Amino acid sequence: MAFLVVMFLPILVLLMGLVLNTGFVVLARQKMSSAADMGALAGLHALDLEKLYLGQRYVDPEEGSALARTWTLDNLKASFPTAEDEDIDLVARVLNPVTSRQEGGVEDPTVEVDLSLSIELPWPFGRIPGVNLRVKARSAVKERE
Repeated sequence: MAFLVVMFLPILVLLMGLVLNTGFVVLARQKMSSAADMGALAGLHALDLEKLYLGQRYVDPEEGSALARTWTLDNLKASFPTAEDEDIDLVARVLNPVTSRQEGGVEDPTVEVDLSLSIELPWPFGRIPGVNLRVKARSAVKERE
C-alpha cells in the first residue's frame, strides 16, 4: 500500500497543478474579456451627438480609440495588478462606415478592442512564464428599428 502511495503521489500533485492552472487561465480570460468589453463600450461615448441629431451615426476615431484604450487598461490593471506594461498588447480602433470600406467595411460605427496579455501561471515548484492569452471585443452603434 505504501508503495502505491509513493508511486501515485507525484502524479496526483501534477494533476492538481494542471487543474488549478486551467482554472486560473479560464478566470484570467474572463477578466480580460470583461476589460475588453468595457473598453469597447466606453469607446462609443465618442459618438458625435451633433451628427446623430442630423441622422448620421459617427464615432470620433481619436477620442473613441483613446477612451477604449484607457478604460480597457484601467480595468485590466484592476484585475491584474502585477501585470507589466510590456506584457500587455492592446489595439483599440474605431471603424466608421465611411472610412473603413477599404478595410473590409462595417455597416455601423464600431469600436474594436484587441487585447493580448502574457501571464505567469502559479505552480507548486515555481511559476510557468509566458502563457499568452488573447481576447477581442466589438461594440457598434445600431440604428433603431
